[in-house]
Amino acid sequence: AGAWSPDGQTLALSVTDDESSDIVLLDAVTGEERGRLTSDPAVDTSPSWSPDGRRIAFVSDRTGSPQIWLHDLDEERSQRLTQGGYMASPAWSPLGDTLVYTQLVAGEAILIRHDLDTGRIERLTQPGASAESPTLSPDGRYVVFVRKTAEHPAALWRLPVRGGASTLLAHHAWPLYAPDWQP
Repeated sequence: AGAWSPDGQTLALSVTDDESSDIVLLDAVTGEERGRLTSDPAVDTSPSWSPDGRRIAFVSDRTGSPQIWLHDLDEERSQRLTQGGYMASPAWSPLGDTLVYTQLVAGEAILIRHDLDTGRIERLTQPGASAESPTLSPDGRYVVFVRKTAEHPAALWRLPVRGGASTLLAHHAWPLYAPDWQP
């Protein structure tokens, strides 16, 4: 679970030591550790850089269940963003004002849009089909995700980030994980 910084100079990576994992920063050229963002007995994983490279969203179970946290690189501090439930896979909008992530609801994964300026939270998908691994388009208009239904056990879908109808892009017989956009 790693992510490149917007300038391509640093890799944020979840590294496991004993029974926990922490987020570390590695130099892209030398592979040397530049710093450790977290040092907690919990599991810290799924780092995702903000477009300006000043914050990293990540998932941590340090409060009992996996939640989305934001780490400010300038202030060198982490703050919990979400409360309760089970959260995963944070993805930034191109402007850095919104996160889309997965939330487990009644055993199914749905997508949530979280406006960081206002704190407004909006459900993008409904239970009935698992929606996982969100990634936002370079223009910020769409989110592509993996959805698993009885009809399409592994399919890529596109959804307007402001809500609306989903569009099936592709489906396959093999598992699909972590879609991404071409720049």
